[in-house]
Amino acid sequence: MPFASSTKRGRNKVLTGDELKAAAWTWSFSKFKRFLECQEKYRLEYLEQMKLPPLSRKPFFQGSVAHKVVEQTRDKLQKGEVTTLRAAFDDLEAVFDSYATGVDWTSDDEIIKARLEAAQILENYLQLLEAHDLIEGEILCEHWFGTHQKPLIRPNGLRWVGAIDWLKIDRAQGRGWIWDAKTSQGTQYLDKRQLVMYAMAVEQEFGVAVDEVGYLMLRWQKPIIHKVTAAEKVQLEAEMIEASKMVEEGHFKAAPMMRLCGPCQYAGHCSPYSHWIMSGGTSADVEW
Repeated sequence: MPFASSTKRGRNKVLTGDELKAAAWTWSFSKFKRFLECQEKYRLEYLEQMKLPPLSRKPFFQGSVAHKVVEQTRDKLQKGEVTTLRAAFDDLEAVFDSYATGVDWTSDDEIIKARLEAAQILENYLQLLEAHDLIEGEILCEHWFGTHQKPLIRPNGLRWVGAIDWLKIDRAQGRGWIWDAKTSQGTQYLDKRQLVMYAMAVEQEFGVAVDEVGYLMLRWQKPIIHKVTAAEKVQLEAEMIEASKMVEEGHFKAAPMMRLCGPCQYAGHCSPYSHWIMSGGTSADVEW
């Protein structure tokens, strides 16, 4: 079924044939999670390609600074420009200042507090990397296992893209370990399916077993470890295949009981959903 984008939503193009199929079967985990959260939001963002003003960077600021400074220090370490990841502290101030531009700070005190938090998060990050031997050996930082230009093709036709924060490979043991760094205060936004997807991608790309994955909780200074099961792998791919078929067929539904409309950036552009709410709808699932 061809999918026609409307001009008033910012795009005037019809996705048909191979183009629609590629869009339907290509998944990053964030894209898949968006589909699970709200299929209409997915449609507006990924098929209509609606462009909206970006969200405030403030909630993600300290984490972004820590990620960037560690990543660039890792590059320097590999090039022999520094001898330890702790050289990251030498660049922390410059990275902080560059990322601070454009953030809607309310006071100088808020900036000072953010600077101190960024330093503490960086210290926690480095200690976690050291504790889990992510310093020496075959370590890949920000490893892309697929891009939209060249996705990882699964045997069942799924096309995967994504980047892994930290990947450690031990070819002698035939094993791999995956770690994802998080700066969230709690666990409500963590979704272990993301790491299950990454584990399956690494197994296909490197031919090693990945049965242990985890989050590096940077504010807690401790890990959360998860054992990946075969059942989780089967379930994830089954869900992605079903989602791909729905997208390819142009079949979308909303899940109002998830209560996502209030903070949703797309609420003002979602006429079917808005009409349903204004009509006093109460059913858990609405299709159009």
